[in-house]
Amino acid sequence: MSTALFLRAVTPAEAEIMLKDASMVDEIVEREGDDVLATDIQDAWDVLMKLLRGAGFKGARSLGECLSNGGELLTAAQVKIHADLLAAYTPQYVGRLFAELDDPGLYHVEAWKDDPEGLVGEFVKFKDFYRQAAARGLAIVYYAA
Repeated sequence: MSTALFLRAVTPAEAEIMLKDASMVDEIVEREGDDVLATDIQDAWDVLMKLLRGAGFKGARSLGECLSNGGELLTAAQVKIHADLLAAYTPQYVGRLFAELDDPGLYHVEAWKDDPEGLVGEFVKFKDFYRQAAARGLAIVYYAA
């Protein structure tokens, strides 16, 4: 069994509520509806974090004990910055970086070496999620499960 990384966009008001009251995190993140923007990047998170030099991850604030394994929050302003950073990466460039990567200590790196196109697909999904969240002025919560 592997650990996937889930991402969920929330409004700035919801982000403030979660930062002030961690007991609200689960309720807000688990809310359903047609307007929910959410995705996951399977177990590619550690490899992508390395390839993207932290773009999409750096600067997040811990939400404490919530969502089974804890969660991290990026404000709407941070999401915009990360979306701009991610926009500079192309799928071809990420694929090339991955082909050159030699870090056997990364989580599930060997499985992705067998599926480099799948890893690039996870990157594209990640980048698109940030683009959509930034365009809507949303914050992002990410958590492993």
